[in-house]
Amino acid sequence: MNKFWNYRVLKKDWENGLVSYDVCEVYYENDIPTSWIWGKNVLSGESKEDLEWRLNNSISIPANRLSIFNY
Repeated sequence: MNKFWNYRVLKKDWENGLVSYDVCEVYYENDIPTSWIWGKNVLSGESKEDLEWRLNNSISIPANRLSIFNY
């Protein structure tokens, strides 16, 4: 069984109509995502553009390479 984790950008649609984008730990088994950590996020934003701006001003990875995953 192949287990690993990495960081992914997850989009959350809240019940009150707000949306957030967060960099979260995602865990995999055999290349399939099985769980993620929502409460202890590395970075978050109120929109994709907000998160991209925060990423561009925090680290040297270009934000235009982001993949957004809905859950």
